[in-house]
Amino acid sequence: MTDKNKKHLNFDLDFLESVDTKAPDPVVKKEADGPVSVEVTTRKSENSQSKPINWKTILIVIGVIVFFIWIANSSDSSSNTTTSTSGCDTSKLASLKPSDSDSSTIDSLKNSIDSTLVNHYSQYSVDQYNAKVDEYNNLKNAYNSKVDAYNNYLNTYCKN
Repeated sequence: MTDKNKKHLNFDLDFLESVDTKAPDPVVKKEADGPVSVEVTTRKSENSQSKPINWKTILIVIGVIVFFIWIANSSDSSSNTTTSTSGCDTSKLASLKPSDSDSSTIDSLKNSIDSTLVNHYSQYSVDQYNAKVDEYNNLKNAYNSKVDAYNNYLNTYCKN
């Protein structure tokens, strides 16, 4: 093959010259009858320019970042704090709250209904069972009405 048939790649290698990675050459000095001294000098690249550090700008940037972080955290924590319940009357709220005894009465009546054996051939047994079911439904509806009234009062007057 001849040189004309070969293709060459041209790379821009100027970036290698911009950074001076070569170790400096030592300068050896020898005095006539004295010791030998070696002096190493460092060379700075032509591209490197030393700029003074602007501390004022750095502190301002850090302050702005800290400020925004503080604002973000304070807005998140404000949603967790409780606000004044100016229209919320705690005595009325307590009177509207459904009692635990009502809930336990309903639960015990449901257990009683579930464990009742009904004689389908006896009208008295069917009537007794239906009376318990009616009582259960009435107590449950009354309890649910109390829960709804309590929740409505909370949502209307005691919002946080």
